[in-house]
Amino acid sequence: MRRKIGAGVMSGIVGGLALDALMRAFWIHAPDGRAISMIGYAGSALSPSEPWVAWAAYALYGAVIGGVFGYLVGDVVLDVRRGAFWGAVYGVAWWVVACVVFVPIQAHSFPFAVAAREALSQVAFPLFAGHVVYGGILGALWSWISRTVSARQDASARPVAPR
Repeated sequence: MRRKIGAGVMSGIVGGLALDALMRAFWIHAPDGRAISMIGYAGSALSPSEPWVAWAAYALYGAVIGGVFGYLVGDVVLDVRRGAFWGAVYGVAWWVVACVVFVPIQAHSFPFAVAAREALSQVAFPLFAGHVVYGGILGALWSWISRTVSARQDASARPVAPR
């Protein structure tokens, strides 16, 4: 199980970096009217003067929820295509969590309040696209790592025939 969680953490970091790259590509209108990238929006909640903080936060976010993915999927064997599919579904679930929990916190509001809905009108699509891509990468890479590690374990567990 630890290997599956570890594969999820590693895959989640890679997916988190892809999510970070996508968030840099999407631009939104900040509450004050200026255009900022999604990474700037997320980073402003953490440390507005240090742009690397948002990068580190996305990598950590990816690692944590990737580890949870590895735990939840556990011993299920998925090929890369099915892994990408279920990872994308998992990404959509985290998009919902982000929209209901994280965006309202960023807006200094409560879920479904006016301020949270206004913030969501700007960030919902970029977050959706980012989480689907994150999940697809997470699931595909997790499947590949899990299958590779299992194959190596099977090969090393076989007794060698004497010559």
